[in-house]
Amino acid sequence: TMLTDTTGDWYPEEKATVEAVGCHEHQEPPGGTASSEEEGEAEDKNCEMTWKKSQRLADGLMRFSIDLLREVQLESNSTNMVLSPLSIALALSQLALGAANQTEKHLLEAMHLESVPCLHHMLGTLCRRLTESTLSLASRLYLQEGFEVKEKFLEDSEKFYRTKPTTLSGNSEDDLATINEWVKEVTNGQIPTFLQHLPENTVMLLLNAIHLHAFWQNKFDVSFTGPDVFHLDNEFVVPVEMMKAQTYSLSWFMLESQDIQVAKFPFKSNMSFVAIIPNQYTWNTSHVLENFPYKQLCWLFPKEVPTAVKIPKIKLDYQLELSKVLSQMG
Repeated sequence: TMLTDTTGDWYPEEKATVEAVGCHEHQEPPGGTASSEEEGEAEDKNCEMTWKKSQRLADGLMRFSIDLLREVQLESNSTNMVLSPLSIALALSQLALGAANQTEKHLLEAMHLESVPCLHHMLGTLCRRLTESTLSLASRLYLQEGFEVKEKFLEDSEKFYRTKPTTLSGNSEDDLATINEWVKEVTNGQIPTFLQHLPENTVMLLLNAIHLHAFWQNKFDVSFTGPDVFHLDNEFVVPVEMMKAQTYSLSWFMLESQDIQVAKFPFKSNMSFVAIIPNQYTWNTSHVLENFPYKQLCWLFPKEVPTAVKIPKIKLDYQLELSKVLSQMG
């Protein structure tokens, strides 16, 4: 789970924007079997969310997230990254919804979702459950006027991903303003200008936005927030504003074999911010996640205990062209 952006002051009602992965304390039901039925049978009982199917989906999304982080790190020159693998996976899955044969196969394999039964139905269910809390997900399809798209694709896009098609006017300035205004609205003003210009000869534009405005379950005392230092590596530090607590109620553990600490900061919802901290300052994200036991993560967290905690106030703006990254992933 990644801390992606924070704005304003983290004071009595601290806020954060995160990419969230849920932990479910369900037991696998006896006799649960995965169906190979697809979207045409979405209403069939075989497409209902079960423990086994949710685990397949979660495993595929996590593997895709790690692959994505690895490739972006190789491509990006920035030392800090902000990514929402869930948002990217939803957009690619919607593309797969309209694809067929080898194109669909390659898309699903790149996301490690080829074995997930009733994939689009499952993703639609996941999105609905996530948005029952403080997470906002939005998707929109912009089409060039006169560009014909199969009605089935439009129907399924709205059914599973709640994506409504919108026809572009043909006036690039007006269309650009319309798209940027939509992104600004669904992200509560966090992304005021998404596009600087429309790609030439645009016939279809699929947008996906994700936003979370959440509050810490255990607040930090504002009187302890103050200047401190943040380690960039073994030699360099930078001054930052740091939230601090001496007896913060926290669930955390140490992975001795990998020399990393993992802590879970719950929000006032069914989501948490999970911090994965290497004790070696020079390790990058790919190195940390290479052998990380993410499948067992939910069961590794112990009961909360009073803990001395420091968290820096962070604001990051990040932009990356993903075309090359995604093509390298398959």
